[in-house]
This record gives sequence, structure tokens and C-alpha cells, in this order.
Amino acid sequence: MQSHGAPPYRVITARSAGGDLIDVALAPDDGGRMRVTAIGSTTAGAYRERHLDLSDHVLLPPAADPHAHLDKALSWEDLTPAVGDLDAAIECWRRGVDVFDETDFHRRARAAALLVLTRGTTAVRTHVDVLAGDDPYRGIRAIDRVRRELASVMAIEIVALPLPGTPSEVVLGALDAGADLVGGAPHIAEDPATEVAHLIRLAESRGVGVDLHTDEFLIGDHMTIGTFAELVAGWPADRTRTAGHCCRSSTMEPEELSQTVKALRTSGISVVTLPITNLYLQDRVTCFPLRSAPVQLTSPQSVHHPEGRS
Repeated sequence: MQSHGAPPYRVITARSAGGDLIDVALAPDDGGRMRVTAIGSTTAGAYRERHLDLSDHVLLPPAADPHAHLDKALSWEDLTPAVGDLDAAIECWRRGVDVFDETDFHRRARAAALLVLTRGTTAVRTHVDVLAGDDPYRGIRAIDRVRRELASVMAIEIVALPLPGTPSEVVLGALDAGADLVGGAPHIAEDPATEVAHLIRLAESRGVGVDLHTDEFLIGDHMTIGTFAELVAGWPADRTRTAGHCCRSSTMEPEELSQTVKALRTSGISVVTLPITNLYLQDRVTCFPLRSAPVQLTSPQSVHHPEGRS
């Protein structure tokens, strides 16, 4: 393998998913990040000193994680949470987060990013809490630093995650501190529809997108996904609008689910499902057979749907 500090590889020889032997040519972009420039029968001999022969391996595209929480990563030993549901997990984090300073956030986030990088993930969108107290942006600053440190090998996008009721200027300050998108969990607000509208207005005021934790529950009529879809339907096509989790859709009646799918398709909202997370954290009393977004919501024919791990 390539030693630390050596020039980057310029050609990788490997098998395609179909079994063909291919050469992948690489070259640095303006920022110094290596990019694929050609795939086919290139001349590996031209880069004999920078040629990686993986002819007995299958070469696949790199993975992307569309919904991470790098600020919370690797915090289990520090917080020692009890086994429980989503509410218990949120309460444990809120109770213990004050022990983490910016250095702690940086250390854990960098370690987690490098861990997934070694397993082939080269792009991560991470939600980062806008914290209570005198320094609400220490997590965002720390992960923005990780982003800059790993920029040559990983793309990291930051979503500011404020609690409901966070003052507008504090949310906007998170964008100034390094966040790229406005996030939130409006379904836990006292007035979910008003919170959705508030977060979307803040994003519009800066011309940025949104990625909202959406309807992460199974029972209740306080869904926000319809309001979300209605408010972003007129957005520019290239502006991000993402709904994460969408657990409540798994308990919708067929007609309601059909209408939801139509609204999502019309509005251009992407749905990020998190089955590993929600099968663990959602209802443990009534044992619903489904706790993650259903297949109707995530089929390629209906809605764009990357899958995350949270």
C-alpha cells in the first residue's frame, strides 16, 4: 500500500462489479483532491511508480452517509446511556452534553470520520446540535475544523440542529459558524407546523437548504411532512430539501400514504430512511411491525431516498 507522504496513486487496476479488469485514472483537482478522470483501458505503465494493482479485488464507488451525528459519535463511554427508546436517548444527551468542550467534540468527530473513511465512506452529511448555554456553536466549530482537516479525502456537510424555540439569531449564527443547512426536529415542538415554517423561513432568508428530522414517531396526528412539502414546493430545483426518519409514514393508512408520496414527489423532497436507528429506538410497547419509512415512500419510482445510519 501507499506509504504516508508518498505521491498519490495515478492509476488503479481492479475488477469492475461485472468482473472486467479495468484501469481507473486519477488526477488532482484544483483543490488537490484526487478525482477519477477516466475508466477503461488506460496505460498503467505510464505511472509505474504510482500504480496500485488491485486486480484481485472488486472496485466499487465510495459510499456516502446522508444522515450522521458526528457530534454525538463515540460518546457512549462518556455518557453511559441506559438501553432505551428515542426519548431516553435525547434526555441522556441533553443531561450529559455539558461535559464536552470543543476539543472533545473535535476528537470524537475526527475519530468517527476516519473510521467510516477506512470503510469506504468519502462523503458525510452530519447534523450538529446548536447547544444551550454560552457557547452554542462549539460542536459546529469542531466539526468544521474536521471538515477542513479531511477535505482532501472526505466531503463533510454540516446541518445545524437547533431545539424548538431556539431564537432566530442563534440559528442563523450557526450558519455563520460553519453550518451549511438549517435542520431541526419540528415534530417535538409544541406547535410543529409553526416550527416547520419558522425553520424554512430562516433557510430562505439565507438562501440555503433544509434537512429536517421529520415525524420521528409512530402514533399521533402532529405530522409535519405535509406542511414541509407545501412550503418548499416552489424552491429552486437545486436547493436541498430533505426529510429524515419519517417513521410516522409507516403507520399511515394507504390513502394518506399515497397522498404523502404525491406531495413529496411534487415538492422535490428527498427522504432519508434510517432503518437501523429506528428499528432500535422506536416503539417497544406495542411492537409495531414497521418503525421506519415504508417501501411506498422509498421506491425509486416515487421519492429520492438515500439511506443513513444516524
